[in-house]
Amino acid sequence: MAFQRTRGLNPDGVVGPLTWNALFSSQPVAPPAPPVPTAPPVPPPSQRWTIVLDPGHGGHDPGAVLGTRRESDDVLRLALAVRQLLMARGQNVVMTRDRDVFVTLSERSAISNRNNANLFLSIHRNASTSSAANGVENFVFTTAPNQTVQYAFNVLDEVVDAGVQSNRGVKRENFSVLRNTAAPAALLELGFITNQRDNQLFDQNFTAYATAIADGIMNTLRGQTGRQSRFYTVVSGDTLQIVAQRFGTTAAAITQLNKLGGAGISVGQVLRIP
Repeated sequence: MAFQRTRGLNPDGVVGPLTWNALFSSQPVAPPAPPVPTAPPVPPPSQRWTIVLDPGHGGHDPGAVLGTRRESDDVLRLALAVRQLLMARGQNVVMTRDRDVFVTLSERSAISNRNNANLFLSIHRNASTSSAANGVENFVFTTAPNQTVQYAFNVLDEVVDAGVQSNRGVKRENFSVLRNTAAPAALLELGFITNQRDNQLFDQNFTAYATAIADGIMNTLRGQTGRQSRFYTVVSGDTLQIVAQRFGTTAAAITQLNKLGGAGISVGQVLRIP
């Protein structure tokens, strides 16, 4: 409230769009986030869930870095924007961190487990030694059930529709926060911080990405998946043509259903089968 008074804002103690922009206008690390759009009306109490948002890295661990741009800053800004949207829809949102501090991997999962979360989402930016590497991908645990895989697709589909360079798909991986979190958990890599175009898209589509993530989460909680499918995890030697023949469909149909946009497939990637 003291900060709001010094900036001539309404001292209501709420970090709304005006206060958010005032906060980040004084921070040189990253560009200010655009105003968050108005959310739908608050749902009745019977539709109130607990969502844990986990901005990756933080404190002495900046994550991926390109010049003065740090992954830990990008994902914190985005997670806070998603939190605002979800809370406006009447949801209980728990953050593993809401400022630039370090949180261990085990504690991130423990926060989710202590709060009996309905869903857990860890948000990251990717990195590569090749500046050409680009696109978004969403990870689930190696043995995650179909319910969790569908959740990952729900979020990824919305983000892809918001505008990305490439869709790298849903993939299985043995990440700590996926392995040790009891709730259905996904880890979203939202573009490569080492790719200039992905960074431009992150800034340009910031509000659209926040809305897309919130929509994917809410669609999952409300059971509005809209894309019930069989799932297949790619193994060594697979091609789209081989997978298509195995299930009596076409490579084009798999590509379209998974919104691959002509991208190839990789071992551990989960495909929806028409």
